[in-house]
Amino acid sequence: MGLEMLVKNRQQLLEETNETIENYESDKGSLEEALENLKQQKQGLEATVKEITDFVRLQIEGIVPVAKNTMQQIATDLKNGCAEALSTVYQLKEESIKVGQDMGQYKGILAESEWVKKLMALVHGGDNIDAADIRTIALLVNRTISAWLRQHGETSATIGLLAIYAQTFLIGLEKWQT
Repeated sequence: MGLEMLVKNRQQLLEETNETIENYESDKGSLEEALENLKQQKQGLEATVKEITDFVRLQIEGIVPVAKNTMQQIATDLKNGCAEALSTVYQLKEESIKVGQDMGQYKGILAESEWVKKLMALVHGGDNIDAADIRTIALLVNRTISAWLRQHGETSATIGLLAIYAQTFLIGLEKWQT
């Protein structure tokens, strides 16, 4: 019985080993099938990634020229805008200078106008003109008359005498302190 038991144990062990081998082979087949599925999924994913990469690359390649053109257009527009703004600034500067010159002329005209108004008031016997304005008007008028009389004094004795009186009057005006 010992040998029979030993053979029986060995047969049972052989059957278990065969069963384990069959299970491993069955598992191996399932694993190989799963591995094949994973390889196919990997290939599908790689193909999808390549398609997406190619699509993105094409999109970027399409965007780059548009972006360059847009940047060039923006740069051109900025240059034109700056040139136009600079031209406007120069034009405004020139107009400002002209306005300043005109204002200077108008101030001169107003100053002359004030002098003429004071002269006219003096001619009409105005009493409210101050002494400094009277002196200024008298000096201006007398210098002009005196110069004319000196230039023409040789033509007549009367004009020569008037030139002397005008010069004396001018000296008196110049000494007058208001």
